[in-house]
Amino acid sequence: SSGINAEYGDIIKQATADYYTARFRSCSGNIKKCWGVINEIRCKQKELKFPNYLEINSSLITSRRNIVNHFNEYFVTVAEKLNHAKYSNTDISTQLDPCQFLKHRCDNS
Repeated sequence: SSGINAEYGDIIKQATADYYTARFRSCSGNIKKCWGVINEIRCKQKELKFPNYLEINSSLITSRRNIVNHFNEYFVTVAEKLNHAKYSNTDISTQLDPCQFLKHRCDNS
């Protein structure tokens, strides 16, 4: 019984190897297709799921265009908002001069 199981396992391994060898050959140099096969082997599928709705200030947004615009607005302004929050209570005149960090400067370069 264990001999049959081992033989069956070997047949499955060989069939799997043959299958993926053929899949890689079918990619014929297309790196994107090759990575698709690699991710399939790793069971890593790229699932891009777009949200059906977005809740902002207790308001439900369902229009795909409005959802995209809200995401865009968020990501475009996030750095500016973070900088403003970090430096809003800071006096610019107390900031260090960046030239202080340059050692052995060559003024004529």
